[in-house]
Amino acid sequence: MHKAAEPDFKKFRRSAAFTAIGQGAAIFARKILKLCSRYDHPFAATDIAQLLVDFEAGVHDLNDGLLLDTCRQRGWKLVTHDGDCTSGGIDVLTSNPRLIVACR
Repeated sequence: MHKAAEPDFKKFRRSAAFTAIGQGAAIFARKILKLCSRYDHPFAATDIAQLLVDFEAGVHDLNDGLLLDTCRQRGWKLVTHDGDCTSGGIDVLTSNPRLIVACR
């Protein structure tokens, strides 16, 4: 069975078609950031050994693991469209249909 090629997001970001999308996303991000507080991550409180075990087992990549762990520690919800965020024991806010189905 032939798997469909993954989109090349870096190539898209360099294209003319991305300009308006990037500008629109930046506008929304700036509005969201006005409602947020910055947080310095307590890296020392993270179980890096477990993150590496999860990464090695293919549960999630290191960045996703760190995000999920931070949300778990702080009781935060994660806003994402990343379909890989299906494990972690946290509340996820998304419009990604694949993620919605996986988390039911």
